[in-house]
Amino acid sequence: MPGSNRGLWGVVLFYGAIGVNYWLFQILFDTNYLLWYLSQGAFISISIALLSAIVNELDRDTDLLSTHPRHYYAGCLWVLVMVISSMKTNFRVTLLPAADDTDKDARASTGSTLWEVISGLWDAIVGLAVTGLVWLVVLLWFVIVAPIQYAVFVVAGAPVRMGLGGQPLYVAYKVEDDPETHQPRQVIEETTTKPTNTAVDMTFTRKPVAMTFAIAAVLLWLANTALVPLM
Repeated sequence: MPGSNRGLWGVVLFYGAIGVNYWLFQILFDTNYLLWYLSQGAFISISIALLSAIVNELDRDTDLLSTHPRHYYAGCLWVLVMVISSMKTNFRVTLLPAADDTDKDARASTGSTLWEVISGLWDAIVGLAVTGLVWLVVLLWFVIVAPIQYAVFVVAGAPVRMGLGGQPLYVAYKVEDDPETHQPRQVIEETTTKPTNTAVDMTFTRKPVAMTFAIAAVLLWLANTALVPLM
């Protein structure tokens, strides 16, 4: 089927980027691509872990944790599409503001100050420039980092995949009277069902993508620390 062929070619090109990146890094930067990723991978992973902790939607993309190459590719592609879609919305809102924007109508009726005009122009220029920069960074991540990152996620994602296959574990704190002293005491209760609104999900599945990136950062740091003295 044509659609299946396009998807297959996408996967081939995605992982083929590893070889292309290796060649380009050697030609353009005189640097070993694999060693570059080993040295920078921990910083990249911890940065994305912090980002995914803020952007909850990223943690829904559990295909990123898949050991199946095609599913992992689909998860990375979803991140790229999500960022591009968000930026298209940002550009459209900035350049084509809604006609029924009551706040802007109210400001226009009272008259805009010079400072408001300058501030709005500054936000539009700098905001769009930074938005474009973020898009470029994510695109570079997709082309340079994501393909080789698959090998790391096969290992780093194992604890999270194990958690996704089981039940969540909640930990709740409650105060009850001690039967002997009749004094209030704090009791820790573990259960697979959420007993109260204050119960905390203690499994890795609460933030699966963020947790995987955090584990990957630790593994890459350890690998870089162990291998650098041998080189």
